[in-house]
Amino acid sequence: MTNKKSERKNLRFGLLNARSLNTGKDELLVSVLKYAPDILAINETWIKTGEEVLAPAIPNYRFLHRARQDKRGGGVGFYIRQDSKTSSIQHPPSSLEQMWLQVKLPGVNIALGTAYRPESVGVLEAMDALDASLNISAHCDFTCILGDFNIDVSCKDSPKVKELLNFCHHHSLEQLVQEPTRVTDSSQTILDLVITDNSLKCKDIKVIHNNCLSDHALVLLDLNVKKPKIIKQVKYRRTLNNIDIDAFNEDLNSIPWEYISTLSNVDEMVYNFNRYLITLFDIHAPIRKLTIRDKPKPWITDTIKLMMSLRDEALMKARKEKNNDNVEPRPSGMQAI
Repeated sequence: MTNKKSERKNLRFGLLNARSLNTGKDELLVSVLKYAPDILAINETWIKTGEEVLAPAIPNYRFLHRARQDKRGGGVGFYIRQDSKTSSIQHPPSSLEQMWLQVKLPGVNIALGTAYRPESVGVLEAMDALDASLNISAHCDFTCILGDFNIDVSCKDSPKVKELLNFCHHHSLEQLVQEPTRVTDSSQTILDLVITDNSLKCKDIKVIHNNCLSDHALVLLDLNVKKPKIIKQVKYRRTLNNIDIDAFNEDLNSIPWEYISTLSNVDEMVYNFNRYLITLFDIHAPIRKLTIRDKPKPWITDTIKLMMSLRDEALMKARKEKNNDNVEPRPSGMQAI
């Protein structure tokens, strides 16, 4: 069983082919808050240029996006945790939809890319575009690519798979996802990929299916890289709502205001006036430190989250039972030898 405490200390990336960010917004919000990826790559956002405001707002995350040019659909982007230090890596224009970040951590810089290959783009053309991006990001310590190339890597004999794997071999890359990421009544395919040149840094991969979120699974990658702690935003405020007015007025009237009029220096008068008032408010409305949080989503209650979790567990159980039904029974006794 994975140690949740260690998960919180290690860096986590995620990948989701959303098939439109305009649907399943609450499902996306709950999934991100539940699994807490530091950076979530999104494929097929279906958001046009200038419409980024339509993407779901997720507390403590910012959204970066690159739309498909002059056509409907497509689009790639990232949800990035607010305290993650990243910068964009510019790459040559290409028909492969891609976006790259440099993730800056103490002692290590990671080139993180996400890419989506439309069916209209040839595999070799897409690999050439990816090759150019890898060359530009070569200054980083290691590379991680999260994306959907519309290539089912479970079909080992497919020419497209061979082209992709040859590309990976040439660049010392390894594809890590080994279980179906898109499941229908008639097929199970591995489309959503994690490709890296340093598999030793990759601790664990989870594939989480939720048809209410997308018909593609959410893929999570845990890395053997410590992540920085979240820096909470704080403000200092006086809370005036709970002042005891009678006690406040009593202390206000006891202040020796007449002393100020005896002073000849204006600066001293201002200083004492401010000192009296600040002391008064420090007594009756002291300054308190407040942690700033994003606006809550009142409709997503703990009960709703529990029901979503139970639903997801039931879906996983049903998938496992279906897979077991499709496995031929193994011979027992001497026949198994």
